[in-house]
Amino acid sequence: MKPFDDSTPEETEVQHLELVTMLQRTYTKPVPLAPNEQEQIIARVRERLLRTDQLETLNENKPEPQVGIADSTPQMPIDFSKTARPVRRIMRLVNTLAAVLVIGAIIGASLLLFTRHPSTSTTPAVPAVGPVGTSVTVHTERDGLEASMSLTSGPYFLSEMLAADLSLTNHSHTTYSLAGADVERFCGSALNVDVTGGSAPYYTPPPMFYPPIPCPFTMTILKPGQTIHLRQYLPLIASGHVTLTEGAQCLVKVNGSGTTNGPCPLDGHWPSIHINVNSRVPSDRMISFHRSGSHVFVDAPGGVRSRLLYLYSVTCQDFHDQGGSGTGNFIWEPIPTNEVNEPGCSGKNVKWTFAFSAVGYSIVAGSYTTP
Repeated sequence: MKPFDDSTPEETEVQHLELVTMLQRTYTKPVPLAPNEQEQIIARVRERLLRTDQLETLNENKPEPQVGIADSTPQMPIDFSKTARPVRRIMRLVNTLAAVLVIGAIIGASLLLFTRHPSTSTTPAVPAVGPVGTSVTVHTERDGLEASMSLTSGPYFLSEMLAADLSLTNHSHTTYSLAGADVERFCGSALNVDVTGGSAPYYTPPPMFYPPIPCPFTMTILKPGQTIHLRQYLPLIASGHVTLTEGAQCLVKVNGSGTTNGPCPLDGHWPSIHINVNSRVPSDRMISFHRSGSHVFVDAPGGVRSRLLYLYSVTCQDFHDQGGSGTGNFIWEPIPTNEVNEPGCSGKNVKWTFAFSAVGYSIVAGSYTTP
């Protein structure tokens, strides 16, 4: 027989491991008792204490034996009951507290063991919403200019990537000049979306490096019968009621060759969409990533991997501590696969910051630094 070793905890012994594991898995927050259950437990404790008190009262009323010296002279009886009663009261209080603690422990353990609890690991905080639906389209026309905006359909949620397909058609006989390029660029495009409204909580986009370079002035000419098409990617960064409005800046000539901002026929009449943004991400609209060496792989559903978007910047310090450099793509760009390589930077302390998403899915971001 194995000798008893009081230095070894019993819960580490083989015969107790199964019980300990079961208790750890089933433990959650204590289940609150109903008022009628609490009253029943208190009544039982009071009944038990009353019986104990009655027995102790009978014992106290019994005569105490006489104690004296062993001779033939009669001695007066010594009454010890006066000194014993305070001790008995203290012991009674200790026994009462012990009984209450034992009963509470038994009831709590029983509820934890025999009550069914939902599994938090398999129950998502926000239910799935299904695949991304058909885009929502609105358009307006005024004085020969027709604008259209198609937006990713809802439900909408914080950190979601939206795609806004914008168009502007000139049905008039007037040629219009617009500020910005006729393609999506970091320095600005001829058509854009203005996002207003929203409230906390907010989503903070990943901090990217943007070079301090001046943007050259760019102008787009919209001739009669011509149409401009642009796609703009829009992360939702605010919760609650949000308004998205298409827009453009018309230019007019001044002093012969100069230009300045001028009125557009669609001012005050551009297409607008009102949406409500949930602060939590649905369980089936999340993506993630993992790294293997100098490669990062995006973990996303199969149908989404061909529609991934990528934003990154990379910075480093000069080997002689004479400054630093950096680069990036500066706007969200589609990537053909779910794998990207770490971009190079000629220096030390290279920091690569990146973000991935897809239209209708949340944004996931990360960064790595190498010496």
